[in-house]
Amino acid sequence: MEEGKGLVCVTGGTGFVASWLIMRLLEHGYTVRTTIRSSPEPEEVITKRAVDGTLGVLRACVNAKTVKRVVCASSQATVIYSGDGDEKVVDESSWTNIDYYRSLNRFGTSYLVAKNETERAALDFAEQYGLDLVFLIPPLIVGPFICPRIPESVRWSLSLIFGEKQLYNLLIKLNVVHTDDVARAYIFLLEFPHAKGSSLKDIKGFKMRGLSPKKLLDCGFKFEHGLEDMFDGAIQSCKEKGFL
Repeated sequence: MEEGKGLVCVTGGTGFVASWLIMRLLEHGYTVRTTIRSSPEPEEVITKRAVDGTLGVLRACVNAKTVKRVVCASSQATVIYSGDGDEKVVDESSWTNIDYYRSLNRFGTSYLVAKNETERAALDFAEQYGLDLVFLIPPLIVGPFICPRIPESVRWSLSLIFGEKQLYNLLIKLNVVHTDDVARAYIFLLEFPHAKGSSLKDIKGFKMRGLSPKKLLDCGFKFEHGLEDMFDGAIQSCKEKGFL
């Protein structure tokens, strides 16, 4: 029998949020097993691997008959790019229009497509097999990090410091959340018995479509970190790792 609170499997353990989440889970008394990420590949390969990998994990959970809940990492990219020009607040019933996003000729299309296809497939699978599956859809994540590379979201948020002018316009459009609040939210959703569907969260002032935090807040979750903590933590981590 596992010691402490039990065993948790975290996929993509070398990533920005996953590595921080593992640290927090261990501090909370969980035993953690993890997998590591593969190298970047073409869109079709990324999407297929993301979908197949996720469904493989979910099948293993169903077959094991001991998994109580699966909490999946989603992204605001799955809901905010509708293409209808509406700046309304969205919830988990909203989906990004992939064709519209492709028409923008922006970077990150492979990531967006993979996230959308994977989440749809996972939700269908969970409904078919009665699996307790919850998605967390965070906005741009900013704050301290322990992974070896600087996370893209941190680099974007510090574009003024890094002098990356092509990213300046994003600063007035993006809402952000602290690394530790995201990790805490994952643990909260793991432990909270009545969480269902997708939980969304945001900080006020979003210039595009906003993400509603209502479901998460209604469950009793509380945010602990503001903008100062986010940027202080991000800058400090960048200094410690030699990026600044």
